[in-house]
Amino acid sequence: MFIREKDYDKFLVKVKIEIGKELGLESDKEAFIELKEIPTIETLKLKEMTSKSEMELIEYFKTILPGIITDHNLYASETVKMTNEDVTTLLFEKTKLATKVIGDYLEKAFFISVPKTKGKLKA
Repeated sequence: MFIREKDYDKFLVKVKIEIGKELGLESDKEAFIELKEIPTIETLKLKEMTSKSEMELIEYFKTILPGIITDHNLYASETVKMTNEDVTTLLFEKTKLATKVIGDYLEKAFFISVPKTKGKLKA
């Protein structure tokens, strides 16, 4: 039996993306974000965006990112965890970091390979 309250998170695909080196840490494993699968309509729109311009893909992903972050280990201070909105802002401060997150998410969650050129997505 499926019980939404208890089982909902188990059936969604989740992708853990390690980003430590992009944040200046020694190892990628030192910092991560975990993103969940998006609903069907958003999935179709995201797939459509991969065939459009890089700017459109990045802008769309930036709008959905706060809602799909399920976990992370990024902190505003020693004891205060960053909000999903703050994490999104941080990720998009550096192009290479944003494109890594987008590329890894598309590849791992949807098996979509987005060609990359020198750290950038190639639309």
